[in-house]
Amino acid sequence: LRELSESANVHPLIAARALRYRIDARQLPSDEVQRRLGRALCAAQPATIAAAWFEGFFSGSGLLLVHDRSLFEILDRWLVSLGDDDFIALLPLLRRTAASFDPAERRQIFARASREGPNRAEGSPTMFDRERALCVLPLLLAIDEASRARDEARESATDDEELG
Repeated sequence: LRELSESANVHPLIAARALRYRIDARQLPSDEVQRRLGRALCAAQPATIAAAWFEGFFSGSGLLLVHDRSLFEILDRWLVSLGDDDFIALLPLLRRTAASFDPAERRQIFARASREGPNRAEGSPTMFDRERALCVLPLLLAIDEASRARDEARESATDDEELG
């Protein structure tokens, strides 16, 4: 896992997934995780590469975003730095990844986003920036729509099993 997560010759989705396994196994300190996520999601990184890394790292679980404020802030800075065209192009991947989170995780992440806002400093007063909020609204609606569809599909499958 170490070789996969550190190699520049490995697809970012695989490298990020290997890194996530290492984190889950408690093989890396928090500051190293922050450094790697920051590097992977920096503005200098091509958006498609960063998005593949995002998918590999967060697919299946958003718990790190729930419990680690610094990782949440790094992700927030990356999303805010995306241009309109990149954001729109990456939206399906972002939605698919977020839809893989548990519904409780999604609620906690959205609560954190609404509480802390984009890049809000610790203890700073709450300020609402309508223009920035409108930029992320399509993503939030798409994530909500995808998660509702997934939940409905699960319920339907359960109903079908009970009737069958």
